[in-house]
Amino acid sequence: MIWFTIKFLITFLVSFLILSINIGKTPLFNHLYDVVGPLGNDIKQSVTKSIDRSVKKSSEITKKALSTKKPKPQEKILESEKKKLDSLIGH
Repeated sequence: MIWFTIKFLITFLVSFLILSINIGKTPLFNHLYDVVGPLGNDIKQSVTKSIDRSVKKSSEITKKALSTKKPKPQEKILESEKKKLDSLIGH
């Protein structure tokens, strides 16, 4: 566990130092952000639209599944018919 923490700190410090190097009076991080920043917004919008569609679709499916009709009431069997049916099946 300690070794993992040490490796993480070393990796973080090296990344921080590399991204802090000035190129043309601005850090490397700013140059990378200018290139990758708009792409991040496009990805975020695409993921948001996809999630919205999924939620809408699952909501429709849930509504269909839960909106069941009441079952028809079962037909009442008269006592005479019940005795007749019992005799047919051997009871």
